[in-house]
Amino acid sequence: MKNSLYIASALVLIPTLAWSQDTDDSHTVQAGTRVGRIFIGDTKGAVARRLGKPTRAFTLGSGLTSQLWRGKTVGDLGARNTLEVVYRNGIVTQVEATSLVFETPGGLSLSSARSKWENTYGRPLVSTYNYRSGNRKRYIDWKAKGIALELVQGPDAGDEWTYQTLIVHKKGVAVVPDKNG
Repeated sequence: MKNSLYIASALVLIPTLAWSQDTDDSHTVQAGTRVGRIFIGDTKGAVARRLGKPTRAFTLGSGLTSQLWRGKTVGDLGARNTLEVVYRNGIVTQVEATSLVFETPGGLSLSSARSKWENTYGRPLVSTYNYRSGNRKRYIDWKAKGIALELVQGPDAGDEWTYQTLIVHKKGVAVVPDKNG
């Protein structure tokens, strides 16, 4: 009798465990919290266990380092989907994604109009950086919410800005800009 009770309990539990492990949140973006399975506040070791060895690593200065993972080539221009993790003293402080597959629970992604972002998060802080190469970057940052967008403008682009990166950072802390262009 006991054995059949254990078997019946296991048969009920197994589908529940399988369902919970099947939920794919690897492309979900939550402002101030995470991009996929990388969370603000994770350690470098936790990120390595989830993503493996990075494609590249950088020292950014001021206690900041960065690791970059590149995905497969996308489109005719040879662009790659990337995920970059910025650490402050070995702790995730910012996560950056360049792929359109990353979305907020409300469906916002790099393909969403700015007006939709503002309807969801309110009025952003905007900062623009000019680089020696002639390129420019603009950050649209909802600092209090912990989410930002990075836009780029090439030297010959006129007034046209292109969405490049979706960034999640700690709530109340401004986005860490790419100072080198």
